[in-house]
Amino acid sequence: MATLSQSDLDDVLIAAARVGDADTVVRLLNRGADIHSRDDWPLQLAAEKGCVETVTLLLGRGAKLNAFALSGGAASGVREVLAKLLEAGGAKGRVGLATKALGAATEKGHTDIVELLLTHCTDLTAKLDELLERAAIHGRTAIASLLIERGANVNAGQSAALVSAAQNGHVDTVRLLLDCGANQRERDDEVIKAAAFGGMLPTVAFLLQRCAYPASVLAGIRAAASRKKHTEIVAMIDSYRDLQMLAAAKPVDLSAHSQAPSTAPSPTRPSADPCRL
Repeated sequence: MATLSQSDLDDVLIAAARVGDADTVVRLLNRGADIHSRDDWPLQLAAEKGCVETVTLLLGRGAKLNAFALSGGAASGVREVLAKLLEAGGAKGRVGLATKALGAATEKGHTDIVELLLTHCTDLTAKLDELLERAAIHGRTAIASLLIERGANVNAGQSAALVSAAQNGHVDTVRLLLDCGANQRERDDEVIKAAAFGGMLPTVAFLLQRCAYPASVLAGIRAAASRKKHTEIVAMIDSYRDLQMLAAAKPVDLSAHSQAPSTAPSPTRPSADPCRL
């Protein structure tokens, strides 16, 4: 390599870390590049890349872990990278650091990374509800299920997770939250209105099938969809209300269907004369 200034050495180190070029990183460090350049940016970039070799090298040479590096490792989805960062002392007893990393993994949908962080950091109880809402926003149903198992409250913030999942059209997450006890009765109009306002037709259809809505709530749902010109949802609400009115006007006598069948023989009909067909 030609003679480089300190600034140039640091820039090339950052570029090498960004692509996970461990050999070049070693050469640059040996020539005096600053491993802590720009708040330990090389480690963050290597972690985001998911390069185990470069992350291990930088940690071994004294790179300092920060929230950006740990979040980058979590977002990469590479379990071994995150394990290396955690071994270096990341997140243990540092709730803010762990929460940021958990948020990054949740948004990307890396369930195994979330599980590893929760196992490593046992003092995150106060953050589980917040993380559940984030999982609901992004439709990360498996992660939401894991957070609920770890103690997240499905009704926190007036069922904020349920509203968020409905608003963003994540039917499977809505189903999970309801199955786990999310109290849609307190905010049933809020939940389905959020889905209707966002134009989330499958979510509205699911909620109409799952829950019984009074006429006043249906009117609000229809108005929310109409304001955003979601004509398919408006038509669905109208059909649903028509079916409700029909059911109310013509109740079915189910007792008639529960009687035992008659044992009397059915009268025999004469066979048709094929010549008269």
